Amino acid sequence: LELVVSRGPEKAEVTVPDFRSLALDQALAVLGAEHLPALFALQAPGPKDKPGLVLGQDPAPGAKVPSGSPVKLMM
Repeated sequence: LELVVSRGPEKAEVTVPDFRSLALDQALAVLGAEHLPALFALQAPGPKDKPGLVLGQDPAPGAKVPSGSPVKLMM
């Protein structure tokens, strides 16, 4: 008799895209395609920042995260 203990299937890793300078609707489309939920943080834009664009993100672009991990977008 052999007993195997599992935590379930491993989640595939995805590479976090660069959302900076994308419009909100563009960022949401990419997040949906990658199966990554979004969290939002509002911040006052700097003098050179354009309203309605993503100003920053966490995790950083290029980071490897499990599919389904949230990405925080700073608007």
